[in-house]
Amino acid sequence: MALRFKQTVHECSLFGCPSALGDVESVDWAPTVSLGYHTTSKPRSEASLRREQRMELKEDQQRQSECAEAFLDLLQTTESPEPTQPPSDSPQPEDTSGILNDQQDAGCQTDLTMEDIERMEDVLKQNTTELGDLRTKALDTKFNQESFENNEEKTTFYTGLPNFLVLLQVFQLCEPYITCGPMSVLSKFEQFILVLLRLRLNLPLKDLAFRFNISLSTASRIWHKLIDILHESTEFIIEWPERHVLQATMPMGFRQAFGCRVAVIVDCFEVFIERPSNLLARAQTWSN
Repeated sequence: MALRFKQTVHECSLFGCPSALGDVESVDWAPTVSLGYHTTSKPRSEASLRREQRMELKEDQQRQSECAEAFLDLLQTTESPEPTQPPSDSPQPEDTSGILNDQQDAGCQTDLTMEDIERMEDVLKQNTTELGDLRTKALDTKFNQESFENNEEKTTFYTGLPNFLVLLQVFQLCEPYITCGPMSVLSKFEQFILVLLRLRLNLPLKDLAFRFNISLSTASRIWHKLIDILHESTEFIIEWPERHVLQATMPMGFRQAFGCRVAVIVDCFEVFIERPSNLLARAQTWSN
């Protein structure tokens, strides 16, 4: 037992023998070596391994991103035209084409391939085409000046005028008297078209309110205001011929029936209007 104790003390002491009992500053005052532990490192847990893998993956992604940015900067540098410099007497710098060629030949790996870039370009072209078609369709549904400018058929159908040039001339006669403030929903041209639509197609005010995205009261106010402006602005266009001109151009059927007493031939037709709430107005508009 004593031999085993001495052997243990010899192995655990640095100098092979124990120190004095009161010498606490000695390195052999307490055992420091050969205490039975061959390694002090602990086995790594799965969480630490996963953490290390994530760090390595993050570093790889960061390196790829930096490489891609450097590659794009290099492409922009090579594609941009070099500024012209005036000739100078200073000595020319050394040729660095070899260095630039080495930089141009450098490559890096990115997450996007050429197929991905071509696919993205195709999607962008398709979206641009669809956006242009939608803008054209939206313009056709509006009643602004641009929608009538290159569409003679639309101009004739909605206004009764032969072409856009005549429409624009009539509008220029009424434009100075049409009010359009900062709070106005419709422009001057749209207000003018609203009146022509009602005169041409006899559209109800409710329909016009839906077409122009305004309230019924606003449509009614625009109608009553602009119909007077249209009358005052275009009154000079209506010219009544003289009596001898009327008699010379009178149709033979009217001349045989009425002789020379006819001055005006009015072609009347029935127009359906909204039913007035006032009884007197309703009686005045009743069809015989």
